[in-house]
Amino acid sequence: IPALVALMVAPSLFALVFGEAWRESGELLRLMIPMVLAQLLITPFHGLIDVLGRQDMHARREILRLILIGMALVAVVALDLSLAQAVLLVSLAHGGGYLFGAAIIRQMLRQLHPAAR
Repeated sequence: IPALVALMVAPSLFALVFGEAWRESGELLRLMIPMVLAQLLITPFHGLIDVLGRQDMHARREILRLILIGMALVAVVALDLSLAQAVLLVSLAHGGGYLFGAAIIRQMLRQLHPAAR
C-alpha cells in the first residue's frame, strides 16, 4: 500500500517537503515502483534457493538479472533516452529479473511438491 500511495502522491509530496525543484524526483520515484515492488515481494523467498541447495539457480538468476539490466543500460545509451525513460527501462529490467527469480522458485517448489500444482 505505501508503494501505491507513493505512486499517487510522490511528485506533490516531494515538491511540498523539499521544494518545487524536487518534483521531478517524485516523478522518477514513480517510475521505480515496478522494481521496488518486485524486490519487496520476491526477495524474502530467495533464501529458499540456498536452503534447497540450488546455488546454481541463484547464479542463473543473478546472471540473467545482470544481462537484463546491462541490456537496458545499453539501450539507454544507444537510443539516447531521457532520464525518465532510462529510469523506467532499468526499473522494468530489474523488476523482470526478480520476476524470473520468482518463476525459478515456483518451479523448484513444484518439483518438491508435485501435488501443489
